[in-house]
Amino acid sequence: MKRLILVIVIILICMPHVLKAETKSSNYQSGVFKAVVSIYDRNRPTEVKGTGFAIDENGTIVTCYHEIIMMESPYVYIRKKNKDYNVRGIKAYDSKRDICIIKIDAGQLDYLNINEPSGIHTGEDVFVPSDISGKIFPGILSGFNESFWDYRLLVIDIGGLKSGDSGAPILDASGNLVGMILMARVTGSRMFLLGQKESVGGFAIGINEIKEVYEKILPILTLEKFKELNQSDSYYFLKLAGFYAGRAKYDIAISNALKAITLKKENIGAYTMLGDCYQNSGDLHKAIEYYGRAIDIQPTYLGAIYGLAGTYMIMKNFDMAILYYKKCIELQPDTYEFYWGLGYSYASKEKYNEAKEAYIKAAEFKPNSPEIYQSLGTMYLKLSNLEMAKESLQKAVELYRKQEQINEAQKLEQYISAL
Repeated sequence: MKRLILVIVIILICMPHVLKAETKSSNYQSGVFKAVVSIYDRNRPTEVKGTGFAIDENGTIVTCYHEIIMMESPYVYIRKKNKDYNVRGIKAYDSKRDICIIKIDAGQLDYLNINEPSGIHTGEDVFVPSDISGKIFPGILSGFNESFWDYRLLVIDIGGLKSGDSGAPILDASGNLVGMILMARVTGSRMFLLGQKESVGGFAIGINEIKEVYEKILPILTLEKFKELNQSDSYYFLKLAGFYAGRAKYDIAISNALKAITLKKENIGAYTMLGDCYQNSGDLHKAIEYYGRAIDIQPTYLGAIYGLAGTYMIMKNFDMAILYYKKCIELQPDTYEFYWGLGYSYASKEKYNEAKEAYIKAAEFKPNSPEIYQSLGTMYLKLSNLEMAKESLQKAVELYRKQEQINEAQKLEQYISAL
């Protein structure tokens, strides 16, 4: 897989207000940015924020359910018009798949076409325009996932996404809409709705799922009615839990995840969220308990199995970590994190040949990771293969430099020269 390193040039084609992004230029005021909007809460403008995008010229905006449900007084800011618009109401939503379609009183908007299919395949380039950052982030569609959650997600290999980028559109290289960012994979083992950390990847909902929700347009709900209806929705409380977990407010997150289970005892996402919260707050035995409950309901639920693998690794119970990383690989054999965790666990048990093989597989699925090649080089050193060690470590140096991590590159070069 290759990553485009040039920025995106944005052009308008077809209809006057339907936008397409061709590769290259990040001109903040032009092209696809005209269809992207920022969403804020008037009462908490710095704490609660999100992104959305127009899908018609009459004020229909797609965004994340979890952003709108968290806001007390949401408004949309359209940069092109330099104007705020109150959210008039909710046209459609799906709490489980985290999609919300809102209405604002605005006209003549630039918009993205949800009826033009992308046809994108795994390994192809994608682009995420961030109205919050004023940048276009390049990435790769690395796969599809139906095991972490009980609905289909796109897996995006992309960096740079931050708090407020939930709801940003994902485009292919021709400017067709691929989907919408829901949450980030942050440094570490777990995934949360975009909180205060920067991402190493993202999970997204696809365009077909957005269209399904759009086709179920309801009479417009007021915000008050929308929130009233959601008080009995298990997934509402799960999204609240994710929101607070992403901001490291684990006590509040746990409380909301427990409410989600009260409303729906088979909500496996809520049990897994509890496992995540307890893992991140350091109560590892509780984490194991709740991941186990999720697996009792659905034995192939990858989110909980992956959680167990990471928890046992933190506990230095590497035999159990290896067991669960292998189960992850059986369920989804094309995910580099699983091989990387497996390699680390083998290395910790001084099984360097097995660790080497795991890191080779990790590099196969994430060839642009300097950290993986550095780990691989270290295993070759442990196996007394100096030639292969230097080759892997030099590859890591090249990738560090390509990613402008100059300090890491220089430190590794000094290490190599001393071998």
